[in-house]
Amino acid sequence: MARFVLFPGRHHLLTRFQAAYLRALAKSEEQNSGFGTSRACTIVWAVTSANHQNTKRNPVSYDRREAAIERFSVQEGLRSLVVPVFDTAQTDRFAEVTLKSVESVLGRRPTPADTVVACSTPEVAALYSALGFTIAPVEADAAFLDPALEPDLVRAASGDNGPAAAISAPGVEAITTTAPGSGAVNGVASSVGAPPVSVTTAATGPGAGTTAATGPGAATISARGVESATSHLGAVTSAPGPAGTAPERPWDVLLRLATGDPSWRELAHPATVDVYDRYRLDEQVALVVNDPVVGEEGGLTTTRDYRTYAEAFEASAERKWDLVKRHVRPGRIVDVGCGAGAVLALADREPALRESDLIGVEVARHLFEECVHRKAQGWFANPNVYFYCRNVLGGAVFPPRSIDTTLTFALTHEIWSYGDRMTSLRAFAEAIYEHTVPGGVWINSDVCGPDNRARRVRLSLQGSPSTPAPLASLDGLTREEIAAHVEALPTRARLDRFAADFHFPLPYADLADPADPGAVEIALSDAMEFLTHKDYPDNWLSEAHEQFCGLEFADWKALLTDVGFEVDPASHSWRNDWIVEHRIHPYAQLSTLDGRPLGWPDTHVLLVARRPLNT
Repeated sequence: MARFVLFPGRHHLLTRFQAAYLRALAKSEEQNSGFGTSRACTIVWAVTSANHQNTKRNPVSYDRREAAIERFSVQEGLRSLVVPVFDTAQTDRFAEVTLKSVESVLGRRPTPADTVVACSTPEVAALYSALGFTIAPVEADAAFLDPALEPDLVRAASGDNGPAAAISAPGVEAITTTAPGSGAVNGVASSVGAPPVSVTTAATGPGAGTTAATGPGAATISARGVESATSHLGAVTSAPGPAGTAPERPWDVLLRLATGDPSWRELAHPATVDVYDRYRLDEQVALVVNDPVVGEEGGLTTTRDYRTYAEAFEASAERKWDLVKRHVRPGRIVDVGCGAGAVLALADREPALRESDLIGVEVARHLFEECVHRKAQGWFANPNVYFYCRNVLGGAVFPPRSIDTTLTFALTHEIWSYGDRMTSLRAFAEAIYEHTVPGGVWINSDVCGPDNRARRVRLSLQGSPSTPAPLASLDGLTREEIAAHVEALPTRARLDRFAADFHFPLPYADLADPADPGAVEIALSDAMEFLTHKDYPDNWLSEAHEQFCGLEFADWKALLTDVGFEVDPASHSWRNDWIVEHRIHPYAQLSTLDGRPLGWPDTHVLLVARRPLNT
């Protein structure tokens, strides 16, 4: 029969059950081929999301996944080929994309005539089935649901050591089911030479399971018709559980690891355990999966346009570097939140830093990948340039007292906003202090709140709150539609829009002044919060997650001193006059409540914090 078993999946973790199942499946196909060992069955591991790592959905890098697969194959005596498949947007052509990726690497495309697809995800299996492939359902096989159906197979699933059966129902080419459990399990069975047959498996409780088939040429598929291949399957150790419990899927085992359940080691294959132990991947996986800040795709938010975000960083990189370079201490220099590496590229050109290590840390996968790409393209002359895709809030990235200079640009307000305010910011400051050498420096440039943030002021804005009224909700709109809506609003109406979308309280009151219809009473920090956010329509919802004015300069000095740093006299708050001149003053006026004009306050802070030499 089949010369190949195509096994698509992310494969972050391999299980003992998979080993037993693949051994049985491969041996069954070899024996059925009639060609003996000359037609040995090859497992083709299509490793999806191969270009992703350090995200909740894909915590383990492709190279580590590949290493575990190769070790797994050697230990199990399986002939394997490993193919990386880059992540794709959701598409009903996913199976075709995967097949083309396999073809591009191996030089041949799997076909239904020579390949069985091993897949336990019903939606994915259905895509391959529609292309004519036979499906081996792995953990999703309905036979695992009822201990009366196949006792040996259930023992493998429920944790008893002993032989189990490979699934090969006579006359049935493909069976696909949804995840086992209570409720109806739907799938497709295709008999040789017969039209497709709809299959429904009812599973309403532990051990319950019946399979019926309806449709043209339908026949009842009895579990008693499942052909045993007990001699092909070795001992299996799986999770302890009642008879009729389906084997745990790899992701479920990985989640056991993430929650600190040591039983994951008994469920995982020794090849995975070995690679995880040698590279300390268990710690990494737990940090990434449990990270309270980073999302599924490795960024702080799914609403950010990283292209425009990176372009903004590029445009301001030279200004940022000019602001901080005289405070940089040579040695090991880290830019936390390095974006696409623009500031490090400027540091790379400094003759005084040619012997230094330049290290970029970036949590957003999209930006990290651009850093790696730029290094490969020769952006950096210094060979000692390195990049890490990490979230520093998840734990220490560097050993204690190992970094001479830490740079952070426009980062700390994100830690404040996406984390737990002062608790997260203090934890970050403590982590920086811990990895800084005595005499080393942390240079932080960011937005900040004005002095006397709570002061009540009069803010006069162009337009009025009713011309036009903002939409009640932006739900369901594309980024482009949101940007067009926000740009159409006059400044006063845009304040109403911002207050509705901002993730922090922003109270204000209309002053009902006929001579100044756009005037409101508002706290000084909230006034500046709106005025410094209002010109980001392209990333409106992303920016609405972030609070710029959470701390004023005095708050920063108190925090740094309390952590143990000495605040250098070069530290200061300052006003970005370009923003005031071009984005604020033409659209707004600031005054006291009794109408006396006020100057625009500081908008940014530069902090130079040194770890004392005697610490």
